[in-house]
Amino acid sequence: AEAEAQRRAQAASAERERAAAARRAADEERARREREAAAARAEADRLARQQQASRDRQEQERLAQQAAEAQRRADAAQREREAAAARAREQQAAEERARQAQLAEERRRREAEAERIAAEERRQEVEAARLAEAARLAEEKARADAAAAAVAEENAAQRAAQGVDDSCDDLPRMEPSAMLGRLTPGQIACLEGRVASDPKMTDKEKASLVLLANAWASNDRKTWESLVKRHLDEIDQSDPDLCYKYALYLSSAGSSRASGVIRWVEVALDNRTVWTGDTYTSRVNSLYRLRAKASQDLWKRAEQDHAGAPSDDTRAKVEKYRNMTKVNAREWYEYARSAGKDQTVALQLCMSAAGTKDYCEAS
Repeated sequence: AEAEAQRRAQAASAERERAAAARRAADEERARREREAAAARAEADRLARQQQASRDRQEQERLAQQAAEAQRRADAAQREREAAAARAREQQAAEERARQAQLAEERRRREAEAERIAAEERRQEVEAARLAEAARLAEEKARADAAAAAVAEENAAQRAAQGVDDSCDDLPRMEPSAMLGRLTPGQIACLEGRVASDPKMTDKEKASLVLLANAWASNDRKTWESLVKRHLDEIDQSDPDLCYKYALYLSSAGSSRASGVIRWVEVALDNRTVWTGDTYTSRVNSLYRLRAKASQDLWKRAEQDHAGAPSDDTRAKVEKYRNMTKVNAREWYEYARSAGKDQTVALQLCMSAAGTKDYCEAS
């Protein structure tokens, strides 16, 4: 019984050891499974975190793409707004240029009309001066002819008695004496007779030119003026040298002869093509200067008249001669500039009459 009891005790002890071993094994298995479960959960968490990180990156990329697309659309919209603003500015600039062009065209039209009116008024002024000069010349000529006829008759009688040759048939032979102012009274009277009675205008012209040369050389300016007016009004106006010389002479007589200066400058300019080279340039520039200065004289005299007794008529004359000065000064300035001459005085006169530099340099 003791042995059996001992055996049973040993068996129970063995059983307890097996049970304990089994419990230990179960505990180890449970611990292992818990470790594996923990490892699985950790792996799952890691994978979850990876997936979340991946989703976060994808979301960030999507958001970045959306932001980039939004920025692109915003940039495109901004560029479109800027382009629209640029088109609006260009349209506004084009409209402004069109308006300025229209204003410039209207200004040119008004200036052209003013120039046309000034030219017409200048033509009328020149024509009036011509008619006045012609009337005065006719009256002076009648008196001079009467006096010359009387003197010629008396001189002819005296020279006939003295045997002096006062004939004027050979004009070339008389020219040297005329250039020295040494024609005799009889020869002068004979030439006057030829001017009055020769049937051919060319013969009248030759005789008149000899008389002109003699009067100028003898420093008889009053007679020369009377002769040159007759020559230009009644015989021939095609010699620009004579017209130029006469215009210079009249300009030296003061502002009272300004209309005559303008008239004969116009005639000289009409025939200027006979000049060439430096002579052409110098004389044409001088003619433009004479005409502009004479216009200024008329303008100043009109202002003085208006200041002394203002009226609509005097105001109209001031404006007329101011426009004439403006036009003539600009033509002088333009020619001086193209010919390489000094333009300072011409531009100053033009600006003084026009009130602006733009008009003078418009062309």
